[in-house]
This record gives sequence, structure tokens and C-alpha cells, in this order.
Amino acid sequence: MSAYLSLVLHAHLPYVRHLEHARFLEESWLFEAVLETYLPLLQFATKWADEGLPVRLTLSLSPALTAMLDDPNLQVRHENRLLVLRETARRQSVEGPLELRGVAHEYFERFTRNLDFAQKIRWDILKAFRQLADQDILELATTSATHAILPFYAAQPNQLNAQVAAAVSSHLANLHDRPNGFWLPECAYTSAVEPTLVRNGVQWFALESHGLLAANPSPAMGVYAPVFTPQGLAVFGRDPDSARQVWSRDEGYPGDPRYRDFYRDIGFDRPVAEVEAALPCPGHPGFTGLKFHAITDRASKQKVAYRLHMASQAVCEHAAHFLQQRLDQANRIRPGLDRPPLFFCPYDAELFGHWWYEGPDFLDALVRLIANQSELELVTPSGYLSRHTELELVEPAPSTWGEGGFAATWLNASNSWILSEALALGTEFTNTLKLCLRPTDLQKRTLRQAGRELLLAQASDWPFQLHHRTSAEYATQRFKNHVAACRELLRGLGEVEASQHLKFLAQRESSMQFLPNIDLAWWKT
Repeated sequence: MSAYLSLVLHAHLPYVRHLEHARFLEESWLFEAVLETYLPLLQFATKWADEGLPVRLTLSLSPALTAMLDDPNLQVRHENRLLVLRETARRQSVEGPLELRGVAHEYFERFTRNLDFAQKIRWDILKAFRQLADQDILELATTSATHAILPFYAAQPNQLNAQVAAAVSSHLANLHDRPNGFWLPECAYTSAVEPTLVRNGVQWFALESHGLLAANPSPAMGVYAPVFTPQGLAVFGRDPDSARQVWSRDEGYPGDPRYRDFYRDIGFDRPVAEVEAALPCPGHPGFTGLKFHAITDRASKQKVAYRLHMASQAVCEHAAHFLQQRLDQANRIRPGLDRPPLFFCPYDAELFGHWWYEGPDFLDALVRLIANQSELELVTPSGYLSRHTELELVEPAPSTWGEGGFAATWLNASNSWILSEALALGTEFTNTLKLCLRPTDLQKRTLRQAGRELLLAQASDWPFQLHHRTSAEYATQRFKNHVAACRELLRGLGEVEASQHLKFLAQRESSMQFLPNIDLAWWKT
């Protein structure tokens, strides 16, 4: 064995739950991820386990996401959505354009496999992930409760602690174990977050490349080995070469012209009336997930039809190329190292399947190639640390990934007002909490719901969407609604038995199935 490879997938979506509507546009984010990413990954991983392959992957699941995956009402919606898509694919395979009917039939068969698998596990995706963890296929990690960017709250340690403590508690409740690893949202790091991570039992976290390369002192092995911080946390830095081969617009595998085009969708190509049932929002064009065209060579003026056999050929080529590149990389750098290099590869889970349709097939091909050779070994961060207990001690540099590498995506002229409001709200909440020395049961219930609203207001999703102008109106509304609800609940503490307060409290509680065991002690640091 000459090198290690650590594949880390981070799964997160904003908490979106709108049962008051039969179909809601933003709820489609979850349905797309479940049907296109989580179910395919689970099916492949289950096969790896059944075949006894030496596969070790890491999956980070956000508490916001696990709450939605564990929601029975949303599980019913998943199945209804899948049934609609399967029927739409069947109709297109019979009635659609002749040259696209074969692709439609392939969709029908895939949806059928997904449905059979989902019904077999009774839509209990979290249980399926737990079982894979028990079989040592997966290491399960967590992230902050609502994907809040932790350095933003460094001046309010109680807010920082609530995000991390809620995450650990949620992970323990939903996945039946304490997480060793913690995905820093957006890889946003400053040393101020470390005491909170240590207090909550975290052992390792991931960092963007420059956060480790600019450390003091500069680590002798660069990003090819984890390091310890002065607080005793292990830090794994992203390997830029393997990241570029997957993420780069110009060099990345997902841009191959043989792969499925993400943006050409029958939700835009067909008349609304023809595909009405499959649209995420009734009466409006939108993404259905049924896409019939390949990316196609840039020189071509017209998209060609998607061909699965050509995409499958590309998958095999790219998996073999990725493996060979890591082996060549290991041969180049190994002579100067005192141990086998580690290639740490963190990716958004939704890249595989949702954004890159063939992504799960790529992972399957890659792990099978790795299983049939002896030079590169798959390892989880905890697995690596169990073998290599002595690490270099450094102080990582403040960093994030994203534009500029220093949080500019989430704090700029378009969205900085969100952080200002969130910090002010956090101060109001904790000041009120300090004044409630002996709260009644009803006051405790009110404070817990106010805490949920506060945590959800702190989500990094809202400033991200404002910056990128994607669902910006929804993001603004969600943030303002959580702020207003939190303040309304705090104002009502003196009249908790008033009918208007009880009605509002019950309404807010019923609208979310999030952190049922929320603990006010999380804010009392």
C-alpha cells in the first residue's frame, strides 16, 4: 500500500417543510436529493456491503437534513413524487419523441428500482445509513444544527455552543452514536470555534486546502497528512488535485459531453399541461428531473440525445483515470514523506446524482477498481487516526471554501444584514433566557420553540441564496419569518396562557419537526 484515499461526502439541505401546500417549489430540493443522490448511493453501498468489498467512505449528515429524512409526512411525499415521475417516464417512453423514448424507458426502470428499494427499507433512509455504519462501510459525521457558519458567532459562544451541541444531540438521537467528525459549514474556520468543538467531543474536522497550507508552522506534509491543532483536534486538508478533477468547470469529469445535461429538462421543454403532474410547482415550468439530452460538445449548436451506454463508457474511463492520477501523485510525493500520503477528498454529496447524474456510478466504478488493487486504500478519517496517532502540531489559518476563500459568499453587500439581525436576535434570546430563572413548563416550551426559530434563522442557506440570487425571495422571507416568530414568542412569555399565544406557539411547533429534544442548557455556557 502506497497511499490512502479518504472520500468524504457532505449532505445538507435547508430545512424546508410546507405541508400546507400539496406541492411546494422549494420542497423539490429535498425530493431531488433523495431520489437522485441518497437512494442511488444507498443502493450501491448496500451492494458493496453484501459483496464484502473493502469500502470505507465518510458521510456527513446535517441535523436539518436528518430531520426531514425522518419525517413521516415527507416520506409519503417522497413516494408520491417518485410514483408521479415513474408514470411520467412511462408515458414519455410511449408517447414522447421517438428518438427519446429509449431514455424515457431507462428512467422508468431506474425509478422502479428506486421505488422497490425505498419500499424495502420502508423509506427509513437514516436506518439504512446506520446499518452501513454498523458494517464499517460508512463513518457518519455531523455539522452545525442548521449549517450556520460558526466563525460568525465566535463573539457569542453560547450561540456557537447551541449549534454544535444541537448537532451532536441530533446525531445521537437519529443515528444512535456520537460523531467523531464535524463538517465545518462551508469549511469556515477560525481558532475561536475549537473550544466548542472540543467541549462537545469532536475529534476531527475538514479544512479547505489553503487553511492548512497557510498554517503556522507550515505542515511538513502539506495536505497529505492530517495535523493536530493546539486544542488537540485533528484537521484534514482538502487535496486540490483530486478536487479539481471533479469540481473544475474546464477539467472536471461532470462536464464531459457524453454525460447528461442538467439544465435541459422536460419541465421546460414540454407544454406545462403535458407534464403538469411532474412539475414542482403547479402551473409553472420547472425542473422535474426528467432530462433527455447530453451535455454535448460545445461546438455543437444543438443538444444531442442522452445515451446511457456512452455515459457508462465515460464513467469507466473517468474512474480509471482518477485512480491512476492518485497512484501517479503518490509516486511523485511519497519519497519525501515519512508515511503513505493521504488524499483527502471532501465533496457535496448532492454532486453525485443530482448535479452529476452519473456520479453514483462513478463512485461505484471507482471503489470496485480500488478493491482490485493494492496500492491505494480507502480509509475514513477516524480509521486513519487509529493507525497514525502522532501528528504534527500546527495552528491552521482562518479560511473557508467558496469565492475568495474567506467567507465573501456569505458576508457581502447583498446579505450582510442577515448576520447583523441574527446576532442581535441571539443577544435578545440569551438575555431573555437569563431573566427566566424559574420558568414554568409552558414558558420552557415557548423558549424551546424560540430557540428553534433562532437556530433556523442562523442557517447559512439564506445568505448563500441571496448572494447567488437563487430563491432569494424565499430565503429573505424564511429568515424574516424565523426572526419575527422568535421575537413574538419571547414577547409572549409573560402571557403564555393567553389563547392567542397558545395558538401561535402550537402553529409554529406543528410547522416543523425539528430538534424535538431541544435543550435550553445549550445556550447556558
